[in-house]
Amino acid sequence: MSIDLIETRSGHGKVLAALHERCFEQAWSAEEFERLLALPNSAGVICLSPSPQSGDGDSSPVGFLLCQFGGGSCDILTICVLPERRRAGFAGALLREFERRGPTIGISDIFLEVAEDNAAAIAFYQRQDYFEVGRRRNYYKRGSRTCDALVFQHVLA
Repeated sequence: MSIDLIETRSGHGKVLAALHERCFEQAWSAEEFERLLALPNSAGVICLSPSPQSGDGDSSPVGFLLCQFGGGSCDILTICVLPERRRAGFAGALLREFERRGPTIGISDIFLEVAEDNAAAIAFYQRQDYFEVGRRRNYYKRGSRTCDALVFQHVLA
């Protein structure tokens, strides 16, 4: 599996929105991503990989991670990988990239939240040495019902 990681920057909003829309029911708009990308304490990485069906070697975006940082910690705002490309190591590569960069930008802790009904994501984060440190009641809307968000933390060595 070939993976390339590129920095997010202004102008990537449409790419991020298109990926986000394929991964989440309530996707963020290109404009929302552009506003986040313009903030001085935002950072992100796009994961590129050739399509398994493609023989030409051209890479296309398969996922990304976007975060905000400050005060020694980093909050992952969103991480996503296209549904058909999941379980191939892309999400792990995105997390490891920020874990690797953390000390160079003064980060000692990474936080993220995940819906309590997303068992696959919870198991994935636990395998990546993230542990539950809190809960946000009724955080996610699921039609007429709500779902709690579990807050996870990863401490950088």
